[in-house]
Amino acid sequence: MKKKQILGLLAMAMALGLTLLGCSNPASNSTVDEPLVLKDTVDGKVVEITISRTDPSKAVIKPQKGDYFVIKLDGVVISKGTVTQVTSSGAMTFKPSADSPGPKTEFTGTLSSGGALSIPSIPYEGGTITGVNADSSGGSGGGAPTPAPPSGGGGGDNPPAANVFENTTWKTEDTVTNGGVTNTYVLTISFGTDIWTTVQVKNGEPIPGGQAGTYTASGNTATCTTVEGDTFPATISGNKLTIDVQGGMQFTKVTPATNVFVGTAWSFGYDFINGDGDNVNHEMTVSFGTATVTWNEIFTYIDDGRKIENTYSYPYTVSGKNANIDTGNGLSAATISGNTLVIIYDESLLFTKASSGASSAANSFAGTVWKFEDDNDGRHFEGTISFDGTTCSVKQTVNGIPSADISGTYTVSGNTATITLDNNETYIATISGNTLTLRPFITFARVY
Repeated sequence: MKKKQILGLLAMAMALGLTLLGCSNPASNSTVDEPLVLKDTVDGKVVEITISRTDPSKAVIKPQKGDYFVIKLDGVVISKGTVTQVTSSGAMTFKPSADSPGPKTEFTGTLSSGGALSIPSIPYEGGTITGVNADSSGGSGGGAPTPAPPSGGGGGDNPPAANVFENTTWKTEDTVTNGGVTNTYVLTISFGTDIWTTVQVKNGEPIPGGQAGTYTASGNTATCTTVEGDTFPATISGNKLTIDVQGGMQFTKVTPATNVFVGTAWSFGYDFINGDGDNVNHEMTVSFGTATVTWNEIFTYIDDGRKIENTYSYPYTVSGKNANIDTGNGLSAATISGNTLVIIYDESLLFTKASSGASSAANSFAGTVWKFEDDNDGRHFEGTISFDGTTCSVKQTVNGIPSADISGTYTVSGNTATITLDNNETYIATISGNTLTLRPFITFARVY
């Protein structure tokens, strides 16, 4: 049975982000508008590659799918477009845009762990540039960068010092009473190999917002960098962590609990018909490492066999059977229940109330109608979702042409409803005043 993609959310990649410790570093020279710029010199000509998160550009620490790129040769733009793939091993695919000068042929490259970008060939109107090895220092002039020898003399006899920050989590807690109401806040910061993330909890419930970034460690001190390019120091002393922001914040080391996610893999798949009428199979697999989760998805066009594969890696933090996955734009929540994994996406649609009916305290959804409008990828979407006592109906148009008309059922708990459409897509709907937020969730089956 084919599955029609009704609201276009299930096939979208996860998006997630936090508002860091509320700090900024006025001493930093980085700005929100600073992109990633890499350079090389090939045959006496300067190749400059700029990668930015949005247009206008924002700071980029590590390139990811959806970033914009511009390539210049001696100051003249020869190619521009979108990064369509970044794998966990650093393989990247560049797709020139329709207004890019010269050929529109895709080309590939590899980003090393040290930040050097190697592109075997870049097609442009005047021919092809080969052997590009660009980095922030100006590149290597057409050859793979040579790794620096181990420090300490002796041909590498002295191994590098251990990273005391890696795979540690720290927390600080505060209780605030205002107007007779007492709230308890817990802020945690976790360090992976070179990435840090924060999560804030209020009265036991996660608060949307926070931040992730990278860090470099030297002994018991680390320099942490936010996605905006600001920096702040962190220092470990025994079971205490001090972060030099807001006059100094003290964190206590969290004893690691058993990670029920690590070493597990989960899968989910379905068929749908896309906006062009193609029959598509969408297979997804998520697998958890110690501190990162790898998300692999394959779109197979059933009629002609074409395949598109995307791979992403994101940091995650664990609390019991729950995890928060952070892709840098928000948080998606993951929960293990037996042999199933449920991921609630941070991607959401916002509806405004169109009409009210016979809703009640027991069912605030019954008799209501909500509308949605959006422009995406050159198309105009309009949709409605309406509820009666136990069933709901979704209608959608694309550029004024009906594209979806499907029913489903729902269950209510307070101002939240769990929706199951007839094509088995599942959503969580939440009412707040005259706004309804619709978030997709997926139930994965355990692979191992």
